[in-house]
Amino acid sequence: MIDLSDVLIRLNNLMGRKNLPAGETDNLERYCQDAFDYAWRYYPWTFSKKRATVAPDNQGNSYLPEDFDLEGWRSIDGVSEVQLGSGSSTTVSFEFDQNKGLYKAVGANKFTMTYQTEPPALTANKKVPFPSAMAVALGAVIYAKEADNPAHADVTQEWDQFHVELDRLVGLAQRHTPRHITSYQEAMGTYTGDVGD
Repeated sequence: MIDLSDVLIRLNNLMGRKNLPAGETDNLERYCQDAFDYAWRYYPWTFSKKRATVAPDNQGNSYLPEDFDLEGWRSIDGVSEVQLGSGSSTTVSFEFDQNKGLYKAVGANKFTMTYQTEPPALTANKKVPFPSAMAVALGAVIYAKEADNPAHADVTQEWDQFHVELDRLVGLAQRHTPRHITSYQEAMGTYTGDVGD
């Protein structure tokens, strides 16, 4: 669990400062939030996923949950996702309802989906689930350097460090997922001692 203060402290240390600046930190907070949003969507973390059944309401509209993130990962059971306008009863596409401020499913009548939620807001008084404040701070350094020198900022090294750290966290997350190891014999449907017909 991390909060904005955790990320800001690490960001300032990465930028060569020993203490947080006494003045406004609005820009740094925005950089931290942008980096957190990127890191949140980088991988379908277990803490970022939810499952929901989408069905039509009384007016026949199938609205997705409020925390559904169109840019995030999703898996829809028994239905294929297609581009808007090319749907059928076994496909679904998503459109934004301006009046409700929610995404609406168009096509399939009822389906269940697992989806990635929108990234939560980083604040100083509420912790959010994420494995590393340092990873978010590494991403925020990129945005800070680009803001300081938009035309000539070389952030290649920072970008690589950011992705190495995210890949390390993904590896740790994948290590703890249950999996069924398939042997060669199991994949081919044969076993030791089998005799042919």
